[in-house]
Amino acid sequence: MANGMYNGARDGFLLGQIDLEGDQVVAFLIDLDLYTPDLVNHSSLADVPEGARVAVQTLSGCSVAAGAFDADDVTWPTVTHSGDVGAVLLAVLKSDDAASPLLAVLDEDDSLPFTPAGSDFTITWDNGTNKVFRI
Repeated sequence: MANGMYNGARDGFLLGQIDLEGDQVVAFLIDLDLYTPDLVNHSSLADVPEGARVAVQTLSGCSVAAGAFDADDVTWPTVTHSGDVGAVLLAVLKSDDAASPLLAVLDEDDSLPFTPAGSDFTITWDNGTNKVFRI
């Protein structure tokens, strides 16, 4: 798999339904043995099995400039899970899983995949032009 943006997110951006600076954007650590991303047909957090969601953190310092979404680097404390974490999934939290749009799934980081062993895990977003992701 490669980094990718969900089609529903693209639609949400174009229709003004997603506000990356105002909405609560979260990052999940994902077990790819328990969830296979479908960028075309999956649109909400309800499409991602709860068992595949290893840990979650709300992103802070969210900003948009020159077509790129940026946020502060994120750390998940004391990550434990019986399987491997293979990706970071970005979503916007709304009233429930069915109303929470999926944004992107990212697996092209040097630190992925990894096997959680009860220690902290940090993702350092790109400091170049791509940031967290670029449209």
